[in-house]
Amino acid sequence: MSKIKWVLGGVVVVATIAGANFYADQSLKNYYQGQKNSQDLLQMKYEDFNMGLLSGSADWTMSVLLDPCQPTHALILKGQDKIHRSLSGYRIESILHLDAAQKKDLEKLYQKPIVISTNITWLSNIKSTLKFPEMNYQQ
Repeated sequence: MSKIKWVLGGVVVVATIAGANFYADQSLKNYYQGQKNSQDLLQMKYEDFNMGLLSGSADWTMSVLLDPCQPTHALILKGQDKIHRSLSGYRIESILHLDAAQKKDLEKLYQKPIVISTNITWLSNIKSTLKFPEMNYQQ
């Protein structure tokens, strides 16, 4: 009788973990495919969301309107999120690049990508680290 209880308990634990994992995957997929473009000054567009068993990626484009009076002069950043699933939660590494047309104007200041590392635990704790490249400009 004791072995049956252990087996049933193990089945319940495994089913709970599998259900939580499935729910987390669906929430992540809904976020990346939701196309949240509700704000006027900041627009995000997600593309090519691919999530495997332990890792995935998503490409995105962010448009930041710096001057509302000149909507054609927006800062456009392109990036890719590399998503890794582990026992502690998700680790997302985002790499931001300037759009090729804007890189010509700012290439003296912006030579390397900006990297954002985010850890999201299963209890929804979020820790992000932002790494800016070194900028050197001389006239």
